[in-house]
Amino acid sequence: MVPCLEGLSEGRWQLLWLGNLQPSTENPSGYEIRVHFSWAGNGTKDPLSCWQPLTHLSVLRIGSIWVDGFFQGDRRASIRQFSVSTENAQLRAPWSLHDRSQDLFSVSDYYFHRVRDLAKCWIFQTAEGERLIVPVWEVLRAWYLFCPGVMPSILAGGITHPDPIEHKLRPFFDGTGILEDGRPQLVRAQWLNDGEGKRLARLLFVPFAKEQTYQIFRHMMTPLKRSDSSSKSDGMRTIPAVLPPYEGVAPWRVRCIPLSPGADRERRWLALNLVGADLPNTFVDLVTILTNDNRQAPNRNDPSLKEIHRVSRPVSPPVGGALTLTSAGADSSMDEVQIEGFAFDDGIVDAVQTVLIEKPEQNYRSVCMPGEPSPLIGGSTDSVAISRPGHSRVRIEGTREGLSTDALFRLSVAAFR
Repeated sequence: MVPCLEGLSEGRWQLLWLGNLQPSTENPSGYEIRVHFSWAGNGTKDPLSCWQPLTHLSVLRIGSIWVDGFFQGDRRASIRQFSVSTENAQLRAPWSLHDRSQDLFSVSDYYFHRVRDLAKCWIFQTAEGERLIVPVWEVLRAWYLFCPGVMPSILAGGITHPDPIEHKLRPFFDGTGILEDGRPQLVRAQWLNDGEGKRLARLLFVPFAKEQTYQIFRHMMTPLKRSDSSSKSDGMRTIPAVLPPYEGVAPWRVRCIPLSPGADRERRWLALNLVGADLPNTFVDLVTILTNDNRQAPNRNDPSLKEIHRVSRPVSPPVGGALTLTSAGADSSMDEVQIEGFAFDDGIVDAVQTVLIEKPEQNYRSVCMPGEPSPLIGGSTDSVAISRPGHSRVRIEGTREGLSTDALFRLSVAAFR
């Protein structure tokens, strides 16, 4: 299937730019983003804007063509490699409402139809002596909001202050930190895959990257001040502008188009989308633990084992000053979309190796009551159990055959009648 944007009028449209954010309860990120389109069909039509879930950020690329709401392809552009420095980066609006001499683009470069409330751009200096102009959302898409599952936590400051975040929205849990041998350890949510875990680890363990996630949170805590009091403007925000998660110079691969030279006559490029990058990494091994480990653990019958009681921690309620997160559940509208060509090639996925620690023995001592108390001398509570997945097998002292969970339950019920 191809991506489809609901709310986009019939006809042929070209994605012009992205605008502000506003709260939404209809997608897991909790926000919608305003998308501006220019007419690309026969004749003329006024520019069009519509609100789309922020979780669709991966397919919202400058110059892409959409027909009757369906993605048709990208604008023709070359893929070039730049060595990009994060030092002395400048933040600019694409065009000025009051002073056209301050416009970042000429009309021949990129025509904005004087659409207002457009997201800003970063201007990066490259080692090649050229300037690369990158819309701020491309930096977010590439390195911070790279997965719909992590969006709520990052927007709400969950990287630096995870406690107020609702448990089901957390991508990492207690135990995440630096081990005694200096290696980082990530206790990640079950829904986060290995590559996403490595990208999340960068935000957790690289100080500069972690600081940028906090700046995202600070920005999201400051709604726009509007002159009108309409409910539509309540909670509206501009797209956060943060730097890539590294300091120094790194190679980027960028789909881009050339622009006219600036006032200093330097060659300039507009990034339509970031294709990939290889950033410097501060760690090469990442110890990974899953919150729900479905691997079969070793089992041992040892009567000296202490009883183990699982403790469920309560979900931490939001505290004063925390960003309220609202969501109607998972956004499945992009589940069938082929992500090839849309995904960002993050070098950390290949550069960092994950180390999955051995699963500890899972032994539980308990008693059952099939008429009278009988000690339980062996058992497994894994979802991948001794007999077959989805079943637990136990053996009661003095018996040879294991009892299924259902049989044990019936015995227990009979004992209490």
